[in-house]
Amino acid sequence: MAILSGARYRYLQTITGCTYRYCTSAYPERTTVVLCHGFPYTANIWRWHTAAFEKLGLGCIAPDMLGVGGSEKSENPSDYTGQAIAQSVVKIMSADGVEKAVIIGHDWSSVVGSRLALFYPSNVTALVLVAAPYWTPSLFDLDAVNTETEDAFGFPIFGYWDILMNRQNLLEKHKTLKRGKCVV
Repeated sequence: MAILSGARYRYLQTITGCTYRYCTSAYPERTTVVLCHGFPYTANIWRWHTAAFEKLGLGCIAPDMLGVGGSEKSENPSDYTGQAIAQSVVKIMSADGVEKAVIIGHDWSSVVGSRLALFYPSNVTALVLVAAPYWTPSLFDLDAVNTETEDAFGFPIFGYWDILMNRQNLLEKHKTLKRGKCVV
């Protein structure tokens, strides 16, 4: 039975008060791999990986990261910090009796993986970052980064965040009606 079958989903409210949905085949006595997906995916992106890891006898935990899939869509920005999400992942591991795990962070969850290794080193056996490097914890100024990258590359690399952050004027400007539904 593959980890991402519906029978393997669990829900857990973490210390932040947010509820995460996650798939698990973890057992305290097995080496466990925690797979944290990037944007805009869900835990389902790991279906082939978890099947391969399980065949090797490894346990797996694959959460829907906060804001997507079956996990809560919190409206509190502080719930989305790398440290807060890392703390939530440690809580998920603990709920399954897992003290240490191999952490795989993909895309934006490379930040989560990095924060797990930085703030919870006793819970990390190894760290793998896929498609994004380690980022030092620091304040992130979206407008400054977009201005700098637009000057350097001709486009703002995080320009899509304007849409995702629901900047109302941008959404209203690009809204159209298609087949009776509002398409943004």
